[in-house]
Amino acid sequence: MVFKIHPEAVIPLRGSYVDIFPFLAFFVLFFSALFFLLKGKRVIFWRRILQIVSLFLFIYFTQECFCFIRNAFLSGVPLIGKDELLSFGYLILFIFIISFALIFGRIFCGWVCPFGFLQDIFYFFGKKIFKNAKKKLFIFILFSAIIGGFFSIVLLRPSQDILIQFIPNFLAAFLLIILIFYTLNSGLESKLKKMRFFVFFFWLGLIFAHIYTFQPWCYLYGATTGEYGIRIALFLIIVASSLYYRSYCRFICPVGVLLYFCSKYSIFNLKKEDCKKCGKCKQVCLLQNIDEGRLKDKGDCILCGRCIEKDGFRVSLK
Repeated sequence: MVFKIHPEAVIPLRGSYVDIFPFLAFFVLFFSALFFLLKGKRVIFWRRILQIVSLFLFIYFTQECFCFIRNAFLSGVPLIGKDELLSFGYLILFIFIISFALIFGRIFCGWVCPFGFLQDIFYFFGKKIFKNAKKKLFIFILFSAIIGGFFSIVLLRPSQDILIQFIPNFLAAFLLIILIFYTLNSGLESKLKKMRFFVFFFWLGLIFAHIYTFQPWCYLYGATTGEYGIRIALFLIIVASSLYYRSYCRFICPVGVLLYFCSKYSIFNLKKEDCKKCGKCKQVCLLQNIDEGRLKDKGDCILCGRCIEKDGFRVSLK
């Protein structure tokens, strides 16, 4: 279990355990990211600084977990009209993040989400180790199968509820299958990315059925229930992220899908007015979401700022 410096509310609201500190931290982080994106200078540097701050705040400093969608639908909405204070506590992050994505896009994914930052870190080291696509496929399957099988046999408790506790494992296994096809033919990416919508609605169905599900990142926030299963899922996703940039975000993440729908209609956009169609932007974008000076799909853009700093893109408003 991850040690928390503040396992209770940092700034409690009206003497309750409802903590408004995460909201204040989100507010500062989001608008700082917005400022640096609009400024357009040293974007990558400032993005890393904010990601490190977010990692410290939400994993080591406070008790807040990023399962805000689950908390909103299972706890926040049912409490409306019954306990407004608790309802506010469960809904405030959900409303803020969704509202921000509807206006400015997926800044949460690119600048604030600690799980996304961890994927960035492992990809940085992984790209120096794995260079050949066939080797990636072989190493990924073999290494994941051996380690995952070992942890499953030795550490998992047979009495755990397989549907609830092992949802993260199913997600990780599904990601593994997707990446096998992606490694064999990267041209299938647009079709494989559609599988995330199936995962999202399946996961949303579990929430509406009041099934308390976990995500692979829950272990980072100190989850102890089903922790062995979550550990395996987290390990597999870390391995996948070392091979392909933000593989979990691109193909599986339910939160990313929700913010994808929101950001498709945001007022923010990225483009390059004087595009010479040299193809450089395709190499700059790690998500392969840019072509000829424009975004292929605005919903997939996490506003990382690489195209701004390295290829002269600019933020524009619709």
